[in-house]
Amino acid sequence: IGTDPFNDALRPYECGFDVYRMVYFDAKSLTDFEIKASKDSGRREQELAAVKERIRESDIISFDIFDTLLLRKADFASDVFALAAYRALDDGVLKRLGRIHDSETALKAMRAAKALRMNFNVDLMLGIPGQTLAIWEDTLKRTIEEGPSHISFYSLQLEMGTPFYRDFKNGELELPEWSENRAMYHRALEILQGAGYAHYEISNAAIPGRECRHNLKYWTMQDYLGLGMAAHSFLNGRRCFTTSDLKAYLAGPAQPEWEETDEHGLKTDFVFTQLRLIEGFRKEAYRNLFGSGFEGDFAPAYQILLQEGLLEETDGSIRLTSEGLDQTNPVMEALLNV
Repeated sequence: IGTDPFNDALRPYECGFDVYRMVYFDAKSLTDFEIKASKDSGRREQELAAVKERIRESDIISFDIFDTLLLRKADFASDVFALAAYRALDDGVLKRLGRIHDSETALKAMRAAKALRMNFNVDLMLGIPGQTLAIWEDTLKRTIEEGPSHISFYSLQLEMGTPFYRDFKNGELELPEWSENRAMYHRALEILQGAGYAHYEISNAAIPGRECRHNLKYWTMQDYLGLGMAAHSFLNGRRCFTTSDLKAYLAGPAQPEWEETDEHGLKTDFVFTQLRLIEGFRKEAYRNLFGSGFEGDFAPAYQILLQEGLLEETDGSIRLTSEGLDQTNPVMEALLNV
């Protein structure tokens, strides 16, 4: 791939991805990509500088670098998108989550981004141990006062192997009741919409025009490219990923692992991702992509979900109802098991 500085800078992280070489050979053909690296990856400053310089010269819209460096507005274009994942603005809740920062630190971070006129997102979490509806409302309102253009609000998920999961299984973790969890979610919608945010995805809202273009790629099954250890990509209708083993990764190059997906798998991927969008998807778009009708492909589950009031069809579009937003897992499970 020659001595191009962009290619050279990414060489330690490409793991032999021929498709990566083809795509980033001309960086301007990309609209979005992700560099995923750990602090132990050993990326040198000059390599990082070369990556940033090539990005500045290209038409790339946005990118994320995780746990690697602090992005400053001066480093990139004025439209850079910053992420603040502080989860809550209550010190008791933050301590229960094991976060190393307090609410004042989170506020300072948002104010710094605002002072630099950065387009920034805030990640919040609901359904946390010790969190009440009043605490949740306070967190939302104080966050909105700082002017983020985008707010994500996810319900706590207990992942196997985590301390929370272990404590819950042992009866040592008390979570808010499901009814209170849902009350927090719907109160968030009221507060956000009242402040001018558009609810465009199950757990995301934005000032109109500031929707997350990066995540919209995932939800609309567009191509995306992941670079680095344990990075995932979706290219030409196929998914692939690099090894998650650090030693194997650093010993590269290694061939990517490609997931085998049949047509039914692609159909369920389409439905699973597009139903995350509040507007859902158009039946015509489904037919144009797959050459068959959604109603027939997902019968009888689709008809049952309509009758139960969890899905609705309006002007040729299929989407979750308000009740369906509260039962996304059962809805997706019913459709995926067709």
